[in-house]
Amino acid sequence: MNVVPDSVESAIAVRDFRYYLGFRFFLTLALQMQGVVVGWQVYEITQSPLSLGLVGLAEAVSYIGTSLFGGHVADIVERRRILLVCAAVYTACSVAMLGVTIFVPATFAHVAVIFYVIIFLTGIARGFIAPAIYGIFAQVVPRRLYLNAGVWSANFWYGAAVAGPALGGLIYGYFGVEAAYWTLIAFMFCSIFAMWRIPAYPLEHRVQEENIFQSIAKGIAFVFSSQIILGAL
Repeated sequence: MNVVPDSVESAIAVRDFRYYLGFRFFLTLALQMQGVVVGWQVYEITQSPLSLGLVGLAEAVSYIGTSLFGGHVADIVERRRILLVCAAVYTACSVAMLGVTIFVPATFAHVAVIFYVIIFLTGIARGFIAPAIYGIFAQVVPRRLYLNAGVWSANFWYGAAVAGPALGGLIYGYFGVEAAYWTLIAFMFCSIFAMWRIPAYPLEHRVQEENIFQSIAKGIAFVFSSQIILGAL
């Protein structure tokens, strides 16, 4: 368990939070790289600008469709386990895209469709990662350090969000698509290792058990009853 002395004033001094930052940094780096690499690759195969939109749509549909369920699952399943499983799914999808790149000819009529299917699966994993990663944040950081930890987390995320597309484009342009996939797969393994180093945290005590539909309905009702949250969304 993450025992932090009261004398600690910076969240970066907390061991589990450092691993949390490593997980989020490498995960974001890999996902941003993947978006650039897959987009360029599909465009080169199809020569159609519409194909770029379909790449984003394939992930968005599955992400939006599962995010509400992901929030409920994050309430009842240990968050570290969710993140490890979803990161493994992302890694498997990246390996699958590398396999398609190596073994399926670009002239194959439905090669782009294969990429859409794989991206659809990554969107499902993303729908479960988002609520779990915010849930575990509150567990690895003491409440008094939330503000400081939020600054660190935002800086690491923005750094990865900016560096990921740039790095993906550079590697794709200078070393080829296979090298880009190998690089993002390596980043995914780094993220899995970082999360593996965080111990399992018990879930908060739930006074009343709800089924998944009750939980989702309550969450939607809360959003629409709050002017601030609804406006932000």
